[in-house]
Amino acid sequence: MHQLAPLIHTALPHLSFEVRAVIDAMLLTRGSVGTAQWVASHLGLSNRFRLARRLSSEGLPPLHRLSGWITVLSWMWEWERNGVALCRTALRAGKDPAACRRLVRRITGLSWRNVQSGGIERTLTQFLCAGQEWIGLRDAMSQTWTVPSRRPHARSRHGRQRR
Repeated sequence: MHQLAPLIHTALPHLSFEVRAVIDAMLLTRGSVGTAQWVASHLGLSNRFRLARRLSSEGLPPLHRLSGWITVLSWMWEWERNGVALCRTALRAGKDPAACRRLVRRITGLSWRNVQSGGIERTLTQFLCAGQEWIGLRDAMSQTWTVPSRRPHARSRHGRQRR
């Protein structure tokens, strides 16, 4: 098991067994676990939308975003613990180093150099704080996305009665 697992599990004790298993699988593969549909079917969920709802209900982002966070955390762990440069990690994984740097910026909002200077603790804290933002965003959206009630004899813009 990856050494990041205890840190993440301790920081997120409310996660269900299934979601912990997804995170563990991501840590073992450094972020890549397959498509959302594949993961959903292996968790016994009927489709990727149920997986997205499950992750959201537990305060986590969609699978592709979670995968990005786990990938960045894994790279930070490698850099901080073993001194392995992002370029070397990328090439060893068969990825373009520039694409890896873009992923870091897309996920964290910071350059790789800034992420490095903050260390694994700051990156993990940023991931956990982003989780709180996802919960707040989800709650705000569920309150604002109410379906308006239809009046029985509402007229359309053209003056004709709706059925």
